[in-house]
Amino acid sequence: MTTPASAATIADRLDGADTLAGLFLATADAHPDAVALRSHETGAEITYAEARTRVGAIASALRGLGVAPGDTVALMCKNRPEFHLVDTAVMMLGAVPFSLYNTSAPEQLAYVLADAG
Repeated sequence: MTTPASAATIADRLDGADTLAGLFLATADAHPDAVALRSHETGAEITYAEARTRVGAIASALRGLGVAPGDTVALMCKNRPEFHLVDTAVMMLGAVPFSLYNTSAPEQLAYVLADAG
């Protein structure tokens, strides 16, 4: 496990990244062995290196399904590490992720999906 980054190192990464996806990649490059995600339910940890690999695989699969820059992508997931992997993969493609809540009524889901543009 790596030690926390200094404020100067974080500022350098922020200055060098134009997008959240770029910041994720810069952080993964700088701290591949650091914990990126941790499950509050199981305690399972995913390092930045593992997250980068998984985000790449998810982005490739989404691209194969036709997700393109500017598309909106609905995500309906529980609060778990996989949500963040998919969210990041969508952003890596230049698409826009948005959340749907599991507790929403069908009518609410229909409205949000119809107005997601």
